[in-house]
Amino acid sequence: MFLTSASANKKQISDLERMNLKGNIKTLLEIVQVIYENSEKSIIFNTITNFNIDGMIVEKRILKKHTLFSRLVYNYNSENQITGFNDYNPDGSLYISVTYETDEDGFVIAEHYDRSTQRLYDEKRQPIDVLNEEYYEKLFTDIYYKRDFKGYKLEEKYLKANGSLSHKYLYSHNYKYYLVEKKYYNSANNLFYKTKYKYNEHGDSYKSTTFISHRLGYVTTFTYEYDVFDNWVKREETKEIEDNIFTKDVIRDLVVTDRIIQYYVQ
Repeated sequence: MFLTSASANKKQISDLERMNLKGNIKTLLEIVQVIYENSEKSIIFNTITNFNIDGMIVEKRILKKHTLFSRLVYNYNSENQITGFNDYNPDGSLYISVTYETDEDGFVIAEHYDRSTQRLYDEKRQPIDVLNEEYYEKLFTDIYYKRDFKGYKLEEKYLKANGSLSHKYLYSHNYKYYLVEKKYYNSANNLFYKTKYKYNEHGDSYKSTTFISHRLGYVTTFTYEYDVFDNWVKREETKEIEDNIFTKDVIRDLVVTDRIIQYYVQ
């Protein structure tokens, strides 16, 4: 009985479950925009995410100013376990290749980034003639995870090519496995900020409180509109911001995210 129960608990969590999405979703389009005080709108970015029938992401496209910026293609083995992904430029050339490392239960415990082709482009993905070695030395090349017995993340550690710490996150969940606290540590392994989350009856966060350098930074409030499958299709995000040196770059205007969800035909 114990072995049967333990085995059942190792069921892989789908990407739809991680994202708190319900139903057999095929495509998710998200449009994120800022609404200024004068009612003008500015789209920050769009994402188009495609899922397979098992609820796993197979492709994600990121658009900036309605123009394709990045296309991520995810790879799986014969047991439907993710093995990595490739990030392609708009012209189809390879930008980054990432391979995953899994444990005996199929949970991802590490990601390894091959940035050799990324070095041929700048941050805007434009070809360059001169390599900026100092810039690439600062980038992480590996991510290592610690997980609980169900596969939920407890720690996410980013390492540079020389093995030094870039940054890391620590995660805490409640009994429903909702994320209730996220902590960010800098390269010196010092806590820089933490965010606490509260959830509504749909399992979506309606409030988060962020502390920066051990002082209150801002409180974010979320309001939602839902479809018949209990997935939100519109989210409005407002912030109450404390005025200090750490919050000068925080977006102070209304942020609205619209979703268009396409479901698999039953």
